[in-house]
Amino acid sequence: MPAVAGLDPIAIVQEARWLDLLGIAAIGFGGGALGGLVGIGGSLVMIPALTFVYGRDQQLYQASAMVVNALVAATATRRHAIAGAIKRRVVVRMLPAAIACVLLGVWASNHLDQRWLQLVFGGFMLYVALQETRSMLAARGSSGVGGSPQDGRLALAGVGGVT
Repeated sequence: MPAVAGLDPIAIVQEARWLDLLGIAAIGFGGGALGGLVGIGGSLVMIPALTFVYGRDQQLYQASAMVVNALVAATATRRHAIAGAIKRRVVVRMLPAAIACVLLGVWASNHLDQRWLQLVFGGFMLYVALQETRSMLAARGSSGVGGSPQDGRLALAGVGGVT
């Protein structure tokens, strides 16, 4: 039974070389570990690594990363729920922006030329690097966190959209 774009996932796995599967698993493990340690998310490591090692099919790598992210999010949500760490009010604020941006992201991934997709992803990676650098420098110079409650509400909507 053919899947999206006429590809048969079973045939792909059967044709894959074991070395490729081990390489993909190593990239996934390394991306997840490094992303978790640095706090940027494994996809920011996995997608460029897969592109570098296996070629330029960013749409496939982004789709694969989203499947991994869904599994990670499901297990993390379960653990947080058991620990009582999920605030319903926060989820309700973030959810509309998250859903809208997921739909926008899927649409963009399916309709944008791969070159534009690469430029947008590269721009996002640059933004994350700048934000992380800024946060690190601010943490060195300040012991507190500033900002108004209004800033916090806007940030929650933004995080929901980006996530």
